[in-house]
Amino acid sequence: MAENPTIGALVTSDAIDRVEITAAVDAVLADPSPKTYVLGERFSLNLSAAVAADPFAVKTLKRMNAGLAARRAAVRTAIVLGRPEKV
Repeated sequence: MAENPTIGALVTSDAIDRVEITAAVDAVLADPSPKTYVLGERFSLNLSAAVAADPFAVKTLKRMNAGLAARRAAVRTAIVLGRPEKV
């Protein structure tokens, strides 16, 4: 595995469960303020930074007419592409 894998790679290797990704998406949509979120037992990710780093997610969240499904998908993609830190 890469030295600094993405959340997606960690999900593929079973180091992080998909349920945790869903919970992280819920956390961002409930409160987009900056927060560090623990994923798995060994990783953390700054959720607001991950979303801010993804131009599509930023654009989707700013669109007033974006539905919940589009917002969830954009945030999920941003999180999956994020590179966490080891706890």
